[in-house]
Amino acid sequence: MNKKWVREFYAVTRTSVYHVTATEDSVHAIKIILKGYSRVSVGMDLAKGDKIAIGQCLMSYNSGLFDDCPPVEFESGLSFGWETRSSPIVALFKERGDAQICLAAEDARPCDERWLEHTKRVLTEIGDVHPFFHVCQSAQLALVQ
Repeated sequence: MNKKWVREFYAVTRTSVYHVTATEDSVHAIKIILKGYSRVSVGMDLAKGDKIAIGQCLMSYNSGLFDDCPPVEFESGLSFGWETRSSPIVALFKERGDAQICLAAEDARPCDERWLEHTKRVLTEIGDVHPFFHVCQSAQLALVQ
């Protein structure tokens, strides 16, 4: 894997923090903190495929099932090929401490403006071409509109 590519970040939903990581041969989105109730417990890995899409939520994608079609072609909003999803993302962070502060905040909203610069920075660092992460661009799925 190119050393310039982002290898990890934290995604915060209203109830959870996910640690999203990529290595040479795998990708993971593991819930590390839970506030309140969720169907996904701490320690569970949302990554059921070989890519993680970052859109309005985290989505696991198994590219082996659809070798001829890149992830962007599945951005129809119908979730074809996308295996599992998180709750809507509030913000993205490079540091765990920042993610914890966000999770503790009151009245968090999807793509919350209070942390928009953090979110944009992570998305920019991931970029348009990454072997394990895909940043959704379609109006239906993009995190930042």
